[in-house]
Amino acid sequence: MGWRTDSYQSAWVPGKREPQLLTYVSTLANGLRSNGQGKDILKQPGFLALGDSLTFGDEVSDSETWPSYLQAKLGQPVFNGGACSYGIDQSYLRFLELEHILDLKGVILSITPVGVARNERKFMLTPFFKKLIPKPYFTLEQGQLTYFKAEAIDPNYNYNGLDSIRKILGYSYFFDFVFRKLANDWWWAIVPKEEYAPHLKTSFNGETITCVLLENLGSRIKSKRRFGIVLLQDYFKSEARLGSFEKIRSCAESSGFLIVDAREHLYQIGRVDPQKYHSFWVRKNGGHLSAAGNREVAAYVFDSISRSPLKNQR
Repeated sequence: MGWRTDSYQSAWVPGKREPQLLTYVSTLANGLRSNGQGKDILKQPGFLALGDSLTFGDEVSDSETWPSYLQAKLGQPVFNGGACSYGIDQSYLRFLELEHILDLKGVILSITPVGVARNERKFMLTPFFKKLIPKPYFTLEQGQLTYFKAEAIDPNYNYNGLDSIRKILGYSYFFDFVFRKLANDWWWAIVPKEEYAPHLKTSFNGETITCVLLENLGSRIKSKRRFGIVLLQDYFKSEARLGSFEKIRSCAESSGFLIVDAREHLYQIGRVDPQKYHSFWVRKNGGHLSAAGNREVAAYVFDSISRSPLKNQR
């Protein structure tokens, strides 16, 4: 899978932008994030939540992630299998790892636009890793997925992904605040040296890979009479991004998943009550969900499950 959290670890983690704001992070067996309960919960049947840092719950404590809040509402375990910077391909591999270990009633796959884009990458470049990290990936050959293990990094490659302006201004809280407001995509963009860029990505479209992964995942879920949900999420509060998932929504529906669009749900709240919407994020201009945001997402997922005819599938 490239990476995942270590098992049976715990720590108070300083905030990324405000180090004095600590969050408590602990894990169970197989790197699953704890929801604030002991390891015995892994012996019970429950739902598996998969996704990137929005699922893992970056910048909130164990009891403040959406899987934790959903577990409280369902009255049954929701195993948090999220991991920071995962692509949809890595979430699929995480499912293959855990499906024979846990007693699963259902699977909730969180999909974000950036998670889809990560399907196209052989290596991850993020401001938080600060270096190239190899990841596994899939290609398509005659409509069939071909799996490739994480590749070794060229030792001669000297990563230099940030331009000189951001290298200098990135140390300033003031400029970080300003550019997050005015040019967020540019501010966070990681651009490798031009001559190395072709080696970082595959030639396959992330949406196309996601659709085939959803078809495979849907088949495995249905064969075990499990409950499958695709949860649409995003890191940024941009109305323009709301229409970016039409192909994936269609693929998920045709593969038998219940679609829960948390992006649209949160955005609709923001149109009526901007102040409440701002409380859903650790930072007002978007990024990771706060405890309030995760609580709202969990309530929306629970309501969607309650209304779905699939709820009694198993």
